[in-house]
Amino acid sequence: MSADEAKPQPAPVQSFNFESKVFGMPEARFVLAHDGQPTLRMIVGTMQASLPLNTVVSSFQISDPDKELLNVVAKSLKYVKEIRPGDSIPSEILDGSASWAIDERHNDVARKRLTVQLVGWFTGEAVETLDVEQLAKLADDPKVTARVNEAFQKAATSIGTDKDGVLQRIETLVRELGYIEALRERFIRVRRVDQTMGALSTYFHGDTTTLESIQRIRALMRKPLTRFQTVFDEVDAMTGEVLSALKNVGAQIDFIRKCRDELWDHYMSWEPILEEMQGLELERNPACANFIRKVYQLAATRYPQGVSWR
Repeated sequence: MSADEAKPQPAPVQSFNFESKVFGMPEARFVLAHDGQPTLRMIVGTMQASLPLNTVVSSFQISDPDKELLNVVAKSLKYVKEIRPGDSIPSEILDGSASWAIDERHNDVARKRLTVQLVGWFTGEAVETLDVEQLAKLADDPKVTARVNEAFQKAATSIGTDKDGVLQRIETLVRELGYIEALRERFIRVRRVDQTMGALSTYFHGDTTTLESIQRIRALMRKPLTRFQTVFDEVDAMTGEVLSALKNVGAQIDFIRKCRDELWDHYMSWEPILEEMQGLELERNPACANFIRKVYQLAATRYPQGVSWR
């Protein structure tokens, strides 16, 4: 063992504990600006200041450890909406796990999906992608439940483990796939934005400017909506090859987390819009006109045509 290897290694940084004084300013916090740039916001006197991180580094005396932490801030804002000095670094950065919570019902859906796919593999009857209601019915079908133990035993033999080993691998995947099921549910609401724009176009008939904004929104959303569905389809294709997934759990976890993080990054952008849409009465009024403007601003900023937005 070398002298360097013998030295105790520093513990990994777990929190955004900055040294530089600027990060101690009132209401200091990091957010993404409308253009997607990581930004420091703070109160200076009676004014709200908003500075891109590169401006912060060039304008203030920032220590080297703080510069490294700012790089982590930029990466972390893909997973959380806001970071304040002293906050914990998101678990996505530290160990790859999700920093946001899901309900147990999402894990239950993921478990049923894997189980149904495993029985389908055992019987030779391929199972197409199912929505939650179809999946629940099939998972409770006596014909399926009667073959579960046999399917688990055959999978164990194929993998080179026992039934408990198969169960452990399934539960490991369930803990990751539950987040995909939660996102699948949430993205139903994102798709409803396009439907809401279609409905609002009837109310704003004759308002050329607003109708053009709606048409532009729907055009800008076309590619991202297709991409979101593609991500879900790719994960479903992985679970469809259930035996391969159980044989290569580590690689599948990496793939699932990559898909999860891509979807979550986009969902965070849409969440304020979805909350506002929930209480919106669809009619020709200033509230709906303002909502259309907000959606247009998000779509145009996040998904400009001719630019790779992934």
